[in-house]
Amino acid sequence: MFSIQQLSPRIMCFLDAFHHKQSDSYFDQIKRAIEKSRREVTKYVFFVDPDTGVREKAGPEHVTPNQLAALWESLQPGDTLLIYQHYARVEAPKWLSDQKSLIARAMDPAPEIRDRRHSGVCFFIADKPNHSCD
Repeated sequence: MFSIQQLSPRIMCFLDAFHHKQSDSYFDQIKRAIEKSRREVTKYVFFVDPDTGVREKAGPEHVTPNQLAALWESLQPGDTLLIYQHYARVEAPKWLSDQKSLIARAMDPAPEIRDRRHSGVCFFIADKPNHSCD
């Protein structure tokens, strides 16, 4: 058992080995697991921990906006996406702004992206809004 699962029995981990060349299959697996468990849980927090963060170009150590978009599509109103990233070695204000913009562009409709900063790391948070038919 992984230590994060010890925090709560409600935590589901998707810890299959991630291979970026099979990322579509990996994210499809997650989407199916989410849909299957919706009968038991009404709201989720999805914690994404890419090794080197969110990047435009696909690679083994990061998540692309397209992959975030696929996950975002499977989220329901009220769900939260939480992305963990280490700070890049650039000016923090510019990096924060660039990352928020990159993450928001992956989501439709684009939500507000909040950040919570800690020593050397940042959590980016997006809540899936309720859709209104106005």
